[in-house]
Amino acid sequence: MIWRILLTLTAGVGAIAGLVLSVQHFQTGETCPQLGPVPACYLVFAGYALVLASAWLPIRRAAWAFWMGWTPIAALASAGTVFELVEGNVCPRTDSGIPQCFISLGIAIALLVLWLALNQHSKRLRHQS
Repeated sequence: MIWRILLTLTAGVGAIAGLVLSVQHFQTGETCPQLGPVPACYLVFAGYALVLASAWLPIRRAAWAFWMGWTPIAALASAGTVFELVEGNVCPRTDSGIPQCFISLGIAIALLVLWLALNQHSKRLRHQS
């Protein structure tokens, strides 16, 4: 149960941050980089929402939601981090000036660790039954 709660809290933080950026982008049209016609923050928010849902789906059904959500989060955070380090001023920043793609990459890594721990715990429980 603790792994589900930690996964929920971590994905919830990401979802809230993605929602805030998405609303800002919707209002200004300038907050997030575009991926074709879609702002990156919309994809990130959707990804976090899927990961959040996966935390409470039955573990065998949750995998698709987790991977469909986590993959764009991790890919965009990784790409954003690389571009931020190489070119600079690519990612939206926090009030203290930290590029949010750095934070998103950290959250993506944490989500992966939590997901793997949840799956490992679930396997142990199934084998004990």
